[in-house]
Amino acid sequence: MVVKIRTGKKIAGVVYYNEDKVSEGKAVLLAANCFAADPQELTISMKINRFHQLTRLNERAKTNALHISLNFHKKDEWNEEKMVEIARKYMEGIGFGDQPYLLYAHSDAHHPHLHIATTNIQADGSRISLHNIGRNVSESVRKSLEQSYGLIVAEGREPVHQIGKQSLKQFEYGDKALKKSLSNLTRAVRAQYAYSNLHDFIAILKTYQVIAIPGTAGSRMEANKGLLYVALDNTGKPIGVPIKASALNGEPVLRNLEQDFIQKHGIKTKLKPEISNKLDILLAAGVRSIADFQHRLSKINIDLVLSRTAEGKIFGMTYIDHDCKAVFKGSELGKAYSAMGIASRLQPDQIVAQNTSVVLGAGDPFTPRSVQEQTGIDISPLYQTDYGQPVSPLLKRRKKKKRFMGRDIQR
Repeated sequence: MVVKIRTGKKIAGVVYYNEDKVSEGKAVLLAANCFAADPQELTISMKINRFHQLTRLNERAKTNALHISLNFHKKDEWNEEKMVEIARKYMEGIGFGDQPYLLYAHSDAHHPHLHIATTNIQADGSRISLHNIGRNVSESVRKSLEQSYGLIVAEGREPVHQIGKQSLKQFEYGDKALKKSLSNLTRAVRAQYAYSNLHDFIAILKTYQVIAIPGTAGSRMEANKGLLYVALDNTGKPIGVPIKASALNGEPVLRNLEQDFIQKHGIKTKLKPEISNKLDILLAAGVRSIADFQHRLSKINIDLVLSRTAEGKIFGMTYIDHDCKAVFKGSELGKAYSAMGIASRLQPDQIVAQNTSVVLGAGDPFTPRSVQEQTGIDISPLYQTDYGQPVSPLLKRRKKKKRFMGRDIQR
């Protein structure tokens, strides 16, 4: 059994997610713990209001929502009664037995799994501590249940979610699936890849046809360290509307990514010799052109992302190893792997190539103009409202004239 615990600030969002699955025929409500009515009699409003009765008791608590999933192996023998019992014992084991929670069985994957919506705010307004609840509490409960019910153990199983090189081009404007896919992608990248700055993170996303855009200088989004995530089609054009990082599961905003940068720097350092060795072996065989270099790298599951000037000249190279799950600028690995180092091995007319995917270069300011110039992506629509008003607070909106009610004053 694999357990995943996600915390959040809006319990209503957790409920709506599961209720949407119910309306789509992909989930059913199995149980409602500590509710005043039977599950089939509860409306969505009744479910949300029950949780809000508790969250209102402690409005200082920033985190008050939990979304737990219990994932079973497809070979596990199960039925609804057994699943309800396992979920109940799990919730009791982690200290949530007396909390209201909703238990849903989902059928939108190849393995049976349950989703649980609950809050950590108790009837007296106090909080149940969530600090390291997964490692310190949930793990021991999970192992005990696996043994008691003869479930296939989590250790040694393949991860439930692994990102693949799947394009997002199939998602249309306004499609809920786009937001879900962006959430899944950013969560997977943050969990699996080693990166140490925003340039690295954007480079990884770009290989999955997504780009992250920081706020313009002086904007509220920049001050709050927010980001906009945009899916791209095969030609590099935006798909649908940009989605704020704060609206995605896991909140991949810049302030959270900065914690990743610190934690993952050491991992990158350890992987550096392995990636350098791969490049040495490849370069020893000789490369004829940038296209040839990229092709050979792709054979060993490494993406080469090029940074270009407005004139198209390459000034930076970023290597993304999808086996080691790490990203390095060429200059980080050494001069021999930088743009100049690789260019010295090529014919002069190969230094400037055409139509290659690019991202922002190291040290470049993250502004709409620099994004557009170096990526070739017209992102100006992303900074406009439906009425053509600029989002940036630097561009002041025209004040509306005040309208006076009543009769005009005669002079």
